[in-house]
Amino acid sequence: MQTTTGKEMPKVATHQIVIKLLKNELFDMAIHSTEKFPEMYMFSLAGKKVYNVNHPLLAQDVLQKNYNNYTKGLPYQYLSILLGNGLITNDVKLA
Repeated sequence: MQTTTGKEMPKVATHQIVIKLLKNELFDMAIHSTEKFPEMYMFSLAGKKVYNVNHPLLAQDVLQKNYNNYTKGLPYQYLSILLGNGLITNDVKLA
């Protein structure tokens, strides 16, 4: 995924996330990363890629225009047991 200026998505180093998680400063790291990369950024956690999309046009791309290209993954399947298949947990490809 590219930013609105066509640049590659910035990546936050995994070791920074682990250190902040251990220090209970994950929220502060998210705020700092959003200030540093205002459109979007990606990091890996437990072997999975996590994307934080902040720019309205990029969010629209993910949520409306190209939603079939993005999946929510296994954690949402477990969450759907509690919440059902609604807006948050539904991961079905729409025609």
